[in-house]
Amino acid sequence: MSLRTTLLIALAVSLGLVGAVGLGSYWLSRDLEARVDALQSRSGTDLARIDVRQHGLEIEGTWDNAGFFLAREMDVLPRIRRPKLRGPLQAVDPEAGTLRLYGTPIEVEAETEITSATGQAESLADLRPGQRVEISARVSAGRWQARKIKTGGIKASNKIKGTPTRVEIDLDGGFIELHGLRVVLAPASEASADSPLRELRLTSLVVIVLQDLQSAARALVAAPGHTDAATAAADQLAQALEALGYYVDQLEPAPAAAGGGEPPASSLARLGQELNDQAATLRGLVKSDPAAAGRWVEEEIEPQIERRIIPAVYALRGEAEESLNDQIREIGIRASTALSAAMALGGFAVLGVLGLGALLYRAIDTPVRALHDAAVELGHGHLETRVHLRAKGEFGVLAEAFNRMAEELASTTVSVTSLESIFDSMAGILIMLGPDRRILNINRGALEFLGYPHEELVGRPFDQVCARSADASLEKALRRAEEGLATVEELTLVRRNGSAVLVSFSGASVRSAGGAVQGYVCIAQDLTEHKQIEEQVRSSLAEKEILLRELHHRVKNNMQVVSSLLAVQAAYSSDPHTTHELEESQGRIQSMALIHEQLHHSSDLARLDVGAYLDSLAAHLARSFGAPGAIAVSVDLKRPPPDLDQALVCGLIVNELVTNALKHALKHAAGGEGQIHIDLHDEANGGRVLEVRDNGPGMDAAALEEERTLGLTLVTTLAKQLAGRVSVDTRQGTTFRIEFPATEAGQETRG
Repeated sequence: MSLRTTLLIALAVSLGLVGAVGLGSYWLSRDLEARVDALQSRSGTDLARIDVRQHGLEIEGTWDNAGFFLAREMDVLPRIRRPKLRGPLQAVDPEAGTLRLYGTPIEVEAETEITSATGQAESLADLRPGQRVEISARVSAGRWQARKIKTGGIKASNKIKGTPTRVEIDLDGGFIELHGLRVVLAPASEASADSPLRELRLTSLVVIVLQDLQSAARALVAAPGHTDAATAAADQLAQALEALGYYVDQLEPAPAAAGGGEPPASSLARLGQELNDQAATLRGLVKSDPAAAGRWVEEEIEPQIERRIIPAVYALRGEAEESLNDQIREIGIRASTALSAAMALGGFAVLGVLGLGALLYRAIDTPVRALHDAAVELGHGHLETRVHLRAKGEFGVLAEAFNRMAEELASTTVSVTSLESIFDSMAGILIMLGPDRRILNINRGALEFLGYPHEELVGRPFDQVCARSADASLEKALRRAEEGLATVEELTLVRRNGSAVLVSFSGASVRSAGGAVQGYVCIAQDLTEHKQIEEQVRSSLAEKEILLRELHHRVKNNMQVVSSLLAVQAAYSSDPHTTHELEESQGRIQSMALIHEQLHHSSDLARLDVGAYLDSLAAHLARSFGAPGAIAVSVDLKRPPPDLDQALVCGLIVNELVTNALKHALKHAAGGEGQIHIDLHDEANGGRVLEVRDNGPGMDAAALEEERTLGLTLVTTLAKQLAGRVSVDTRQGTTFRIEFPATEAGQETRG
């Protein structure tokens, strides 16, 4: 079942439940309302039977914009002197001193009392249209004049109290007027049985009227002659008798209305008629015999009221109370039944809602939870996660889309399981640290190296396995990792057994999408074996260096022996030419021996200080020819030869050329006049140039070419060993220039 179908079913069932509960509640409420209405009067006030000009009316209704007050309920009261209006103000005119209510303009005079709910005085300017007020007024010549206006605590019903000035009533209703205020009446309904509440109200009014009648009778007897007090007492007595007749008619219809015949002797109508006769007798006695009138009140009227009428009224009141109790009891039973029915409907609705909840849970919550759990697993990197749903609706489509996405991710992304497998299978030491330098994860190789179980390291500070002396190196490595630079530091890790191990350590920072550092991935390598091999190599190199120094020393000594042998041979030779050749050979051997002597005393056997070598060679040659102060020899090396072979060849070339300059070009130089300059530098084309020049008289290049001595032949041969060529310039002294290619390796420049 699809989600849409499920929701439509749930909506339909919900609407059905709401409709059933609503209809049931409406029916029950209407039934209770009808029974409560039964407690009230079921008939309107029949004004055709009442002389309304002699009575006051209390009318409740609404104002119609057509210009009349539509009566909804109406009660007949004793005559009202001052009419009262209650409702919302329609207009207020403080300048004219008037206001309007129910279409009637009402004048507000200076002596008009305007009070709020708290009793505080207000003015006409404080009133506003729409404000609910209660106005007590007097009417003179059709003009309404407000005597008292109350603005606070006004009830919500709209009412008019007053004595009608005009009445027109027929079967279709009619209207009445109260000093120009038009009130439209609905048609009178057929009389029906009165409600208990109405009978209780009428009996209470009868008791009040009887009390007023007794007071009026005593006042009439006590008033002297034809005074105003006597007149007022007579009027009060007449009004009380009239009101008593009206209320008695309401309780017991008149004989004509009841079907003819005289009323029973014990009926209120008969008792009221007798009281009327006694009141008529009292009025006659008051005029003729006031003393007899007093006895008449005490002996006839008061016993008639207290012993006969009031007990009859209380009897009717008891019957009304008993009827009211029966109706209230019936209403209680009906209310209990309605409550049970409402609870049953509510229970049915609750069961329906629970059923809908279960249906929605199965249709929505279960697939949503499955999708949520799968998404969480996929987010953790478990790319093999799939969703298996039987639903064929919207959630089935979502599950298929999720599975396709997981398959695409699995084909293009390495899962967390694979990464963890790779991480754990690496032989090196891998440690993942958090930004607070706590261990987040560590591979099997690191655990075996440190001797800890996994649970004892994860979550612990890295200081637990890092020696305190390595804090600076660790801090440097992590700081460079944050800068994005790879650096390798040596630091000491402490195993579980307490042994310290030197390792090479490097790290890389792990950052979030916002660039914040979330941790570090650190790699360490045990340096124990490496340090052992390094120490062995260092020892071996030291031994080889000693042997090599000894070798250079022995070669130098051997060459010195050869040089000495040549010197002895030259001393015994009688041929000057042979002696000269032996001395030149001795010089060449000494130039080679000088290199081995330099290497023997050098701190780096792989490199030769060519500048110092050439300086020593030139000084040795100058001494050999007996002119150390007469000839100045300078050496300028911009780029010395990179290896011993080139250095040896360059030394032999310099030996031949300097010897040649000392023997031929500068043999007659005075002190300080002869100069020999040796220059070795690089060319722009990548080659090298060795120059040996002197400031002698020079010689013709053609003659030099013809006179090929052994020394010059050696220079040419040695230049070929350097893959170079020799050129001679004799314009200013003699300059020999040997150009040869440079090798790949290089040394520091010495000037």
